[in-house]
Amino acid sequence: MARAAIDNLLRVLAAPTGPIFTKELRVSSRQRRNYVLRFAYVILLSAFTALVWASKVESVSGGGVGQTISRMSEAAKPTVATVAWFQFCGLQLVAVVMLSTAVSGEIRARTLGVLMTTPVSAFQIVFGKLLSKLLQLSLLLAVSVPVLAVVRSFGGVPWRFVACSVAVTFTACLLAGSVSMAFSVLFRRAYAAILLTLAVGAFLYAVLPGIVMMVIALGFRGGGFGAFPEKALEWFMTCLLHTNPFAMEFIATGDLFEPGFARNLPFFLWPVHCAFMLGLSACALLLCVRLVRRAALRQAMGGPVTQDAPPAPAPAMVLLPPGATPPVPTATPPPAPPAHVAGRAGRIRQVRGSPVLWKELRTPLTRSLAAKVVGIALPLTLAGVMYLLVGLNEALDEPEVQAMFVSAYMVIGLVVTAVVAATPIATEKESQSWPLLLATPLTEHGIVWGKFAGVIARIWPAWVLPAGHVLVFTIGILSPAVAVLMAMETAALVVFLTGSGMLFGAMFRRTTTAVVMNLGTMIVLWALLPLLLGFASSVWDSDAPLEAAVDANPVALAWEVTDAYCLSGHDYPWSPPREARTWPAHVDHVALLSGGYGLVGFVLVCGATRLVRRRVF
Repeated sequence: MARAAIDNLLRVLAAPTGPIFTKELRVSSRQRRNYVLRFAYVILLSAFTALVWASKVESVSGGGVGQTISRMSEAAKPTVATVAWFQFCGLQLVAVVMLSTAVSGEIRARTLGVLMTTPVSAFQIVFGKLLSKLLQLSLLLAVSVPVLAVVRSFGGVPWRFVACSVAVTFTACLLAGSVSMAFSVLFRRAYAAILLTLAVGAFLYAVLPGIVMMVIALGFRGGGFGAFPEKALEWFMTCLLHTNPFAMEFIATGDLFEPGFARNLPFFLWPVHCAFMLGLSACALLLCVRLVRRAALRQAMGGPVTQDAPPAPAPAMVLLPPGATPPVPTATPPPAPPAHVAGRAGRIRQVRGSPVLWKELRTPLTRSLAAKVVGIALPLTLAGVMYLLVGLNEALDEPEVQAMFVSAYMVIGLVVTAVVAATPIATEKESQSWPLLLATPLTEHGIVWGKFAGVIARIWPAWVLPAGHVLVFTIGILSPAVAVLMAMETAALVVFLTGSGMLFGAMFRRTTTAVVMNLGTMIVLWALLPLLLGFASSVWDSDAPLEAAVDANPVALAWEVTDAYCLSGHDYPWSPPREARTWPAHVDHVALLSGGYGLVGFVLVCGATRLVRRRVF
């Protein structure tokens, strides 16, 4: 009975998508990484639920059995909220990564043009791939529903919060996956689609609302909104919140802990937000359908398909009159080059140094000039607008604002480094050129360290913003100690993440898997582990593990250093104004941490060198 119901459901879903949906499901059922993903998701979800529940039950215990049972709802609320936020953030990342190769994989395998010669349409290709991946995400989302239902039975958690959280999470994943699929048509490399999707999400959910809020604050500061109706401004801000899934999840969580929290707004209608997200997803999917059709036609005609693919030379076409016979090719030599280029044409360009490094230095992140211009001009423009608005609000010299800028730039640099570092070896395996590279006289050390240096040469633009910010604001606002400490920390983190990326690239043959593992390592070490230790500290009655995890967090360390050495109101530039640590203590801490990360990164690179010839295919 259950099998028949599942078959009917799959038949209904496959009706508008053609055979693509069925094919993707069969492929996904044979991929081991999907089962590993579900296992890891369940383990992390169980660990979070158990630790949060244990910490909150410990805090509400006391008194009689009846009193403890009556206070169980106080433990149920943070548990449900933690599970909801875990799946809200985690599933969006999974959606971005899973759909980053949805179309580029077909382009790389040269099968997209063949698909267009069949009755399968571009609409069926896009929606078939999207629904197959959403089914995998729905399975992960369904895993948490029984946990939420069981914990909710203790009381204190209304069903409307569970429904709101699941709906907001699903629509946010749908939009993230749609944007990632659209970028997978334009770029054949998975890391380009992942980085651009994360950049679009950061702009829509953080940068754009921040700019709007600062403009409103500047208007109130200058008296520009004096004649503006306050009620209309409240409605505008509420409408703006309904376009942001993070704001919706935050408001729903606040209403869970403090009933009536959402009543401070003119209205709170999460179905309206979900409808808005579905509309954006529909626009992204329609754009994706058009891009897929154009890419398929270009591939069928032999032209360049993606933005980062080198243009293929078009074959020469000769029009003959009716009845004429085509000319027979002869062995006539080609015409000699002009005299001024004859010498250069006959000269072979020699490669000096490592050929792997030479090749990596000539393989940019993207070959499209438009993408390069946008990738450089857009972040600089947004950063300039943010600086202008913060300066007009007279907040540039505040320690918290400086720490926020440096920490945000640190996150951007870490994400770019983690994604780019996992791609050099895995990309060679996907393109089937890795065995050819190993057949050359190059040694394992020469290959791996050449790739390592190539990653360093590629990621330096991502660290221009934090370095430029620290150097510019050292004049009068930040102490020179910030530049010294941040340089030590950044160098060690680049070595660590590049080493882990090399190791995962040598272990796995798929670029997507290597990128996921490197990003997952960063998220587990610097986000999930401190959160788990924070919950466990209340159970163990010891804050030492949590303090150690926070001290090892590079974003927290960047915030602490910047906040400590901001010169506003202080005369001596080399002593922290508000922290217990002195300048030597800060140097010792950062040096120890940097040395540890650098040493681990070196060990990981050595591990990747040992796996070069053991995992060839």
